[in-house]
This record gives sequence, C-alpha cells and structure tokens, in this order.
Amino acid sequence: MKRIVLVFLSWLMIFSAGAQQVTLFADCSFRGYSVSLGPGNYSSGQHRFPLRELSSINIPPGMVVNLFNRDFFNGQYITLNQSTACLLAEQFNDQMVSIQVLSTGFVNQVFDAPVVLHNRCNFQGAQERLQEGVYNNINMGFVTIQSIRVAPGFGIIVRKETGYGNNITVMNEEFRSDQNCLRILWGAAIKSIFVYRLGNVNAGHWGQVPTQPQAVQQFQQGSVVYTEPFYRGRTQILYPGAYHGYQLNQVGENSISSIMLAPGYRAIAYSGSNFDGASVVINNSNNNLHAGFPSWGNRIRSIIVERLGHQPTVIQPVGPPPPPPQPVINNNPNAVVMYADANFSGAAQQFTIGNYRGYQLNVVGQRTISSVSIPPGLKVVAYEGAEFNGASREILTTVSNLVQEGMGWNDRISSFSVQRNNGQPPVIGRPEPVPTGGRPEPMPPGRPQPANSNQPSGVMIYSDAYFAGPAQQLMMGHTNGNQLTMVPAGTISSIKIPPGFKVTVYEGFNFDGDYRILTYTIDNFAAEGQGKWNKRIHSFIVERAQ
Repeated sequence: MKRIVLVFLSWLMIFSAGAQQVTLFADCSFRGYSVSLGPGNYSSGQHRFPLRELSSINIPPGMVVNLFNRDFFNGQYITLNQSTACLLAEQFNDQMVSIQVLSTGFVNQVFDAPVVLHNRCNFQGAQERLQEGVYNNINMGFVTIQSIRVAPGFGIIVRKETGYGNNITVMNEEFRSDQNCLRILWGAAIKSIFVYRLGNVNAGHWGQVPTQPQAVQQFQQGSVVYTEPFYRGRTQILYPGAYHGYQLNQVGENSISSIMLAPGYRAIAYSGSNFDGASVVINNSNNNLHAGFPSWGNRIRSIIVERLGHQPTVIQPVGPPPPPPQPVINNNPNAVVMYADANFSGAAQQFTIGNYRGYQLNVVGQRTISSVSIPPGLKVVAYEGAEFNGASREILTTVSNLVQEGMGWNDRISSFSVQRNNGQPPVIGRPEPVPTGGRPEPMPPGRPQPANSNQPSGVMIYSDAYFAGPAQQLMMGHTNGNQLTMVPAGTISSIKIPPGFKVTVYEGFNFDGDYRILTYTIDNFAAEGQGKWNKRIHSFIVERAQ
C-alpha cells in the first residue's frame, strides 16, 4: 500500500512540475524542435532554443510569457497567457530572441473567458462571461455584480458615472485580479465595461502579474493606444502631452490600430514623427482606426493628447538626461557610415563615394536609417525612393539622430549618393555617377541639369486636353512654376514635344517632388497613365535628347 502511495505521489510531483513549464516549438501546431522552460528570465544564451525560430508555444493555465524580438528583454514584445498554435496570428512568428516565463499561482484554474461576472460573493450565483471588448450593457445587469474573476494576463476597467445634469462625475476602476466580494449595489453606477489583454508588464513586476489597480488614476486622464483593433495587442498609456515618434516606444510608430480616450480628452494624431504631415483630431475612443476613410490604422507616428480647453504640455523624459553620444571615429575619409538606430548604434554599413540603390543597403536596410556619420569633404544626397526617386535632400554633416533633427527623414532613406562636397550650392536633381573602379557605375535616370539657354524650344504646353485653352512655349533649360505666366502651374493637361527634345516634368515648383521624363507628345494627361499627371505639373526642364 505504501508503495502505491509513493508511486502516486511521484507521478503527481512529475505532473505538477510539468504543469509549471511552458514548451516552445519551432513549427506551428506544436511541432518540430521543442524546449520546456520553467518560470524565469531567459536571454538568448539561456533558453537553448534557436533564435528567431519560435512558431508555437504551449502555455499551461496559470502561466504568462513575454516574448521579445531582441536580447535581454528589449525591442518589441507580446504577452501571452494561453497556448498559441501559430504565432503568425500574433504577427510574432520567428521573432523571439529572449523570453520571460511568469507563474501567477493559479495553476488549477481553467479559463474559458477572460472575465467572469457573478451576482453573488465568492463567485457564486448567476454568471456572465465576457470576452475582450467593450460592453455597454450585459444580460444580468451591471447593478447585480458582486464578484469578478479575472484570468491572468487580462484586465477589466469599469466606467462609472454619478451625479446629474452638468454635475456628472466620471470614475474608472481597473482590476487585474479576482474580486471575491464587492460592495452591495457596487455596480449601480456602471455605464460600460472594458475587457482587455495586458499588453505591458510594468518594470519591477517581472516575477508576477500586477494585482493592484495601478491604471485607475492613469485612465482617468489621457488615453491608451493599442497596436491591434478592438483594444488588443501591445499598449501604452499616454498622459496629457505631446509625444514624438521616438516616445511611442511601447507601441511603435505606424503601429497604432485603436485608441481609448478618457472622458474630457481628445487626441491629435500626425502621420509624421515630429507633429508634421497629415493630421486628424480624435474626439472619442475608436476601436478600429483602420475603418473609415481615410484610414488612420498603422499610420500615426506622433500624437498630442490634451484635455478639452487646455494647451498641451510636452512630456520630458523622466530621469537624468542620457550622456551625449561619442563621435564615431571613421578612418576612411572617402566613406560615410549609415546606422539603423540613433546615436550611431544598431546595424551599420559603410559606403564609399558612389551611387547606392535600395537593394545595395543589404546590411542597414531601406527606410531604417536613423543616424549617419559623414567625414569632412563629403556629402550625401538622400532619396525617399529605392531608385533615386521621390523626395530628396542633401546631408552635409554628421547627424546623430534623424528623429530629433526634425526634418522628417528618420527611417525614410531608401537610396542615396555619396559625393565630394566642393562647397558649391546644392545641385537640383539626381547625383552624377562617380567611378568606383572596375565596371562603371550605371547612370541613375532622370533629373538632368542643362544650363539655361533662353532660346525657344518648340515645346508647347496647354491648359486643356487636345492642345486647347491657354498655351505657352517653353524655353530651353529650366522653367520654374512662377515663370508659367500663360498657363499657370498645376493646370496643364496636354503637351507638344517635337522630335529631338525631351522634357522632365516635376510635381513641385522648384524642380522637386515626384518627376517624369517625357520624349513624346501627350494630347490628354487625364487619359494617359490613369491621369496621374493631369493638372499636376509645376516646373519643367527642357533639353535636347541625346
């Protein structure tokens, strides 16, 4: 009999130990190479699992994991409190580098809903199961709520209103753990309930899921932004203030899909990192920024949160200022270094004098550059497009942080030219090729720079299609937007180009913006190329065809 009991206890101990471990799998559907981990923090060299190979994970009840895409628990991350058969659905497949495994102590509980409401204390009586989302009413009625079960990794915020007329007081209460007995008629003032997945675990609580209502005061002022629609995914609480792109460090730029606003607050969102570009005023909570037109899902790069009737205050970083970045020592006077992160950090790639298309940025990557080291005597002509197209700018000196520089070029460069800086004024248009040895560098297309000849060219532009309406003959060389006296800029619908000439047309007044090279007559821009260039041209360069 004793032997039977000992065997039973041994199996129980083995089962209990297994229940306190999560299992990582290299393939979806819990297949492939696997590793089991107990509670703890595991950097890249500790979990014994191939880096960026995790595709599914088994999480027993009562455990929570945080998956990070960088080592030492940095970078983007997600929080999971239940098994996931394929991380493709979480947009985190093959991303994990470091992991934190947490035990909440609720091993014996099995949750079929994140939140369960009961109409009696101690989780007795009628039940109401709530999945993630916002509820303005429930079948059992808010007033009957007496106890609440909250699954690990989830939270619940209840919105209450008291008073009448203009004297209504709004209060939000948040719970991240079970409430076994609430006050009588506690739910009488509830107007809505919000159930959500905990997207962040606060510093200092890595060993446990926070159980105190820490966000009660925070949610009464400002807003909460989410990386997924319907208030899901990673989150960041934004106090009233102004947030540059780099300050949205918990959700990331171009990653916000829903936003919750506390009563009496609004948000002004921008498509640029420094409160520039397109903007939209958000007056109410929005559970899906992708819906509607124009869509603002995954488009916000900076945001201002303000109380109605008050001026925004810029949030300053908390704590002592970081030490100034040390200058990068570049021993090659004929090369620049591009970095993926600010302050000369992250992936880096060196470029000697020459032209570099997008595919050649194979180390640092396109649209990822945040700092650049330029030695004296060189300059960079950067382009938004991968083929020396789109908007362009000259960078003449080292820049440690393209975000703080405030010109809107962080994570934007896709191709560029490294040139000698001879002190001449900036050349409008594309860089000339610079020999790099071996076979010659191909000439980037477009943006020619002929000298003005002030001679008639035979090229005629018209404000209407089929060569009708006001007309103007263009001179050889450059014609700026303010020189279009007969046919105003932005009104051109047809053009005659005689043989032996070519015309470069620009979207901007000063030979900037998007452009196109024309070598033939077009009688109707509206019917050609889907009308992209109809009434869009603002400046010209006319030259003889080679």
